[in-house]
Amino acid sequence: MTPEDGGTLLTHWRLRSLPLALERRIFLRRETIHFTYRLGNLSDTSTPFLWAWHPLFNFKRGDRMLFPGTMKHCHSSGLGESYPWPCLETGNDLSRAEFLPGATPAAKVFLGPFHIGHAEIRSAKGARLILSWSASVMPFAGIWITRGFWKGLHHWAIEPTNSPVDRLSDAGMASPLTSMAPREVRSWSVTVKCSMTENSGTD
Repeated sequence: MTPEDGGTLLTHWRLRSLPLALERRIFLRRETIHFTYRLGNLSDTSTPFLWAWHPLFNFKRGDRMLFPGTMKHCHSSGLGESYPWPCLETGNDLSRAEFLPGATPAAKVFLGPFHIGHAEIRSAKGARLILSWSASVMPFAGIWITRGFWKGLHHWAIEPTNSPVDRLSDAGMASPLTSMAPREVRSWSVTVKCSMTENSGTD
């Protein structure tokens, strides 16, 4: 995309804690927001990294989270205990952010590995928010949901990531994609598309 098309928001970070440099580009094309990332290892030795996209989407009653039909299980951190997706227990449905009366109205789990990075949030009125990402680099997705449990907020997140953990110290045990070779450069992307057209193919 060129500046004439609307421009690109470019951001650079050079980490203090690790010898890594991250570049992010954001641009809008019609109804799709494009995020591209480029991570470089500035060191002559291997360096670990953990990355997760962390959008918070507002939740409204009737919304539904959809993934490819192969996603039948989710996991606790680090590919730990496996649970049926989307119902961790009878009566709870994480894909609809529904919790049993008396249950803690929040959850954090991981899905994956994905062969194709794809997910949707679909409203009861038919609006769709479609997420796509580079599953070859980010094969997992963290799922965070709160129905008033955290600061009274009602939101959820779909978080593409290179390892199904929340701490860098645990990342390597769960995924080999968390180590950057000396001077390696790695790239990936995330797109978010808005649509009012129904599509039942993700079920």
